[in-house]
Amino acid sequence: MKLQTRLTITVTLIIAFIAVAIGGFAILRSESVELNRLDSVLVDYSTQLATTEDDPLMLSQFLVDDSPFPVAMTYLTPDGDVVQLSDSESGLQEAPTKQELIESIAHPISLDAPSPVRMSAAPLGDRDYLLVSTSLEPVISNRADQIKLLSLFTLGMMLLGFLVTFVFFRRDSQLANLVTALEQRQKYMQEFLGDASHELRTPLTVIKGYVELLSTNNVTDSAQLERYYSRMGTEIERMEGLIRDLLLIAELSEDSSREQEEFNLSSALQHQITDLEHLEPARPISQSVESDVSIVCSPDLMVRLLSNVFSNIRRHTPIEAPVNISLKKIRTEVVLIIEDGGPGLPADAYSAGIQFFQRFDQSRSRESGGSGLGMSIMRGIADSAGGTIELHPSTLGGLAVHMTFPINTNK
Repeated sequence: MKLQTRLTITVTLIIAFIAVAIGGFAILRSESVELNRLDSVLVDYSTQLATTEDDPLMLSQFLVDDSPFPVAMTYLTPDGDVVQLSDSESGLQEAPTKQELIESIAHPISLDAPSPVRMSAAPLGDRDYLLVSTSLEPVISNRADQIKLLSLFTLGMMLLGFLVTFVFFRRDSQLANLVTALEQRQKYMQEFLGDASHELRTPLTVIKGYVELLSTNNVTDSAQLERYYSRMGTEIERMEGLIRDLLLIAELSEDSSREQEEFNLSSALQHQITDLEHLEPARPISQSVESDVSIVCSPDLMVRLLSNVFSNIRRHTPIEAPVNISLKKIRTEVVLIIEDGGPGLPADAYSAGIQFFQRFDQSRSRESGGSGLGMSIMRGIADSAGGTIELHPSTLGGLAVHMTFPINTNK
């Protein structure tokens, strides 16, 4: 096996191992937090039932109605018979064993009854008990969903790492250059995986915090509960968006990933200019767009690239900042320059070029700023069309986005 192939496979496996390790730890931690939340309620209910001076059967019905999640109450007679006190699928159909009963008095345990449940026992006398149980199906389902997301994330990282390292190694033929390049690539991959794991840990940390807060059962206001669950939903959507962006970047690295066809760049660019004029009529816009300029690309991806450029102008420049758009043919290339009079980028951003997880505006929060992969996706789209995209200081004082594409010679 060639050294290039061995190194490519090694790097890919390292990426997979790190992704699985980080994701696996996050999944186990999330499940542990959810079980702790269930256990805290079960222990509280069994303690109340065992120590109440009132009728425990009546209290059990009140607790079922007041529970933050579905629970079932089952009465275990001195003869070992079970009597369902609530209409719930999480109730026990068969009596637990003596050992299970002893353990469940000390702490909640997991049983199959016949579906998985979490149970805690409250002794009422010498030989009769009230069994408090809740279904573990939501926990199991959530774990399965997280494993699916982790699988997609790991697959994307493996594919991206394989393609990047394979292309990189193939361009280098000398061993000395290969060793130097390997060291640089190792540093790059470490930074990339560190950034990726950080971006993934951030929403998981937020979700963990809200789950722990909800597990205290101190939040009773319905509006506040709704805000907490909405916040967790937002973080889950952000994780999904990050994985989608990573998979799209990996997809863009494959030449045959999308079908390409002739695309009228002049017409698409004019649509974006018209939209900008309608959305921000006060913004000064000058244009020099050569008509009937066509390139070969994936139309939907090219429209996304143009939309991202104009969207960034609307989001990150003052409404009075001027915009200048130029599209022309120069020899065998199509040159597109979109520049604005906004605040521009830090000086080192122009020399560093486009990188993964890059947020030029540090004042933007992650909630409004996205994953930091937008520029990388734009570069991938340009690459897929055989073009380039570069960032330069604008003559208007802001940012100038320079794009070049091969001219469509089939016309």
